[in-house]
Amino acid sequence: MMSQPFLLYGNDERALRAREEVIMQERGVLRTYRFGDDDALGIDDVREIRRRADLAPGGSESQCFFLRLDHMTREAANALLKILEEPPESSVFVMRCSSLVGIPDTVQSRARLEAYWVENPNIPDVTRESEREEALSFLDSELLRRRERLHMLVERGDQKKTIERLALMRALHVSAMLAASRASTKPLLELYRMIP
Repeated sequence: MMSQPFLLYGNDERALRAREEVIMQERGVLRTYRFGDDDALGIDDVREIRRRADLAPGGSESQCFFLRLDHMTREAANALLKILEEPPESSVFVMRCSSLVGIPDTVQSRARLEAYWVENPNIPDVTRESEREEALSFLDSELLRRRERLHMLVERGDQKKTIERLALMRALHVSAMLAASRASTKPLLELYRMIP
């Protein structure tokens, strides 16, 4: 029976680690390997993953590959895709990233996606009208950051620029609603928190 790879993403480090532990227990994993934690996941890493996966133990024994995809090279993504299309039966693949931005759609489509987010502690909790300016200032800085990221993606010809463009448009929409609204700003900032 072929195991579908997992793609865990988000900023809740504790929940991500806990989910990894549950996966290992559910699958009876005896061996674990980690790649991409310290450096970008490269083509040599994926070759080593393939080599170890092909040497998988027999029977009901299982091994787990934990792959950090945040800084994966394009060559590594292409090579990884071949492994994910037909993963060895005794191997479990658990991929992690902080955001799906930059992760190829082809990799995402072959994995079970699970999101783990905690509220951004940098987003001010606006409960009084006097704090509206602080919230607007925060959103302005976020919009500038997202716009600069979009420009960088466009210059590199990155395929994920559409997702970043949508996130920028959503952030602009929330900022405009906050500026025009006299209602509580808390629901609008909650809406912003949902933007990847």
